[in-house]
Amino acid sequence: MIMEKKHILIALAAIMLVVGSVLTVRAVEERNADPDFKANLEALIGGEIGTKGTGLCYITIMTAPSASALHCGDCIYSAGIPLIDYGTGYCY
Repeated sequence: MIMEKKHILIALAAIMLVVGSVLTVRAVEERNADPDFKANLEALIGGEIGTKGTGLCYITIMTAPSASALHCGDCIYSAGIPLIDYGTGYCY
C-alpha cells in the first residue's frame, strides 16, 4: 500500500514537471514574438565592441555604453542599442 502511494506521488510529480515545461516553452515563444524583446536580447548577447560580426545587423544604432549591436555599414559591433524602426540587414 505504501509503495503504491509512492508510485502515484512520483507519477504526479513527473506530470507536473512536464506541464510546467510545456507552459514555460509557450511563454518563451510568446515573448520571442515581440520585436523589442528580440532586439534587446540580440543586444545583450552581441559581440565585443569593435569586433567584426555576422548575423542580423542594424542600420541605425543609438549610443549606449552598456550594450552592443552589429552595425550594417561595416559589420562591426558598436556600443549602442539598435533602432529597429530604421531597418535591419544581414552581415555575412
